[in-house]
Order: sequence, then structure tokens, then C-alpha cells
Amino acid sequence: MKASEKGRMTVKALLKRIRKLAAADTEEDGSDVNIDSIEVASLSLGPYLLYANFLHEEDKALLKSSIWDAIQEALDSDWDDMSARDDDGDDGGKSISGQDAIFDLTAVVEDVETGEEVELPPIRLRRFQ
Repeated sequence: MKASEKGRMTVKALLKRIRKLAAADTEEDGSDVNIDSIEVASLSLGPYLLYANFLHEEDKALLKSSIWDAIQEALDSDWDDMSARDDDGDDGGKSISGQDAIFDLTAVVEDVETGEEVELPPIRLRRFQ
């Protein structure tokens, strides 16, 4: 079953929503910004890079996955190193499943016509269980 069929937002859907919001702003002269000229260059959660257009633009598996799965995978990657484990073997892994969670993501969008990049204000995602 697809993430979107489970009622979960996919990475692709979030990127589209970010593009729409960025394009909703108007140019300094009052003209509208064309959504096709806006591209999400990167999406990150603190030090974790969730999406980068130069790495993931054609990664269909990532784009179709739930944003929550992408966040969980990023958090899990931090605990892959055996040195992070406690003496008792507990890895102290961070899990977002089964709990309400709030995350502030950082997005950088690019105007593909001018090459100008802008970091957007934090994007707050909230997960209700």
C-alpha cells in the first residue's frame, strides 16, 4: 500500500506543497512567480539531509515514501555506528512511531530561471497519533 493511500503525506507531495507556497509569494514588482520556475533544492531536519534535488530528483522510492518514513530513516542513520551504543547494548535509537511529534524542517528553494536560492522560514510538521 502506498504512503498516500494510508493518509500519509509523501515526500513528493510535501515538495509540491513547498513549491506552491514559495510561488505564492509575489515578486518585488507585484507580479506572480511561476510555480514551474521554483524548485526545492534541499529539505533538511537539523543536520539530516532528507532531500536534495541533485541527489534525489529521480529517486522514485524516496519521492513515493512517507515524509515520516524519510525522517525516521534519517534519525536511524545516526545510530548505525556501533560506537553510539551504550555499554548495555541499547542504541538509544530515536523513534517517531506511536507518538505525537513536531519537527521543524528547513527548505531551500531555487528559482531555476535566475539560479537564486532562498532559505524559507522553518516548515513545521506535526504528526498526530
